[in-house]
Amino acid sequence: DYRENDPLGKAEWVVALASLCGVEEKGMEFFAGVEEHYNTLRGKQYCSAYKPRVMLNLPYRDTWFMPPHNSYMVRLIEDAGGEYILTENGKRKTENDSNTSMPISLEEALVLAMKADFWINLGQMASKEEVCAAAPRFAKVDAVKFNRLYNNTKRTNESRGSDFWESGTIRPDLILEDLINILHHEAKTDKLHYYKK
Repeated sequence: DYRENDPLGKAEWVVALASLCGVEEKGMEFFAGVEEHYNTLRGKQYCSAYKPRVMLNLPYRDTWFMPPHNSYMVRLIEDAGGEYILTENGKRKTENDSNTSMPISLEEALVLAMKADFWINLGQMASKEEVCAAAPRFAKVDAVKFNRLYNNTKRTNESRGSDFWESGTIRPDLILEDLINILHHEAKTDKLHYYKK
């Protein structure tokens, strides 16, 4: 499933696993509910003209890795009615159709972050202060100044493993619901499943 770029395609692997366990009908029923909920949420977002711009990730050893346009996270952002920061007015700024993340310099990332309304998926960062310490030059971008930082670490285990990458794999509808609430309603953390401010 980790190679699937489509959130529903990733979740559909639950049917194959259920089949191997002799409960294929339960797996199909579960996936049908997830698919219906996801499509209902996604359908509502196409009515919105407002497309908040979203920055992703943090630097790793002075390099910022941006996911390709056809990635799982970019698809979720777009389905939530957002615009990936490497896209402008529905057009891609770069041609990265591969399945690998694209390295960009910290300077390029800063230019992009300055245009972002929201900044999500911040690694293991738990606070705005930690983000500013990890990337001090980014402290003055709007997403930081207006505290529009959201991380997918609301549900973690003792070793800080994120449930976003575990149960979230088969519940893209809940991730989509989180992103819609973040991007369009600036949700309170208690209303979110996998994300926290």
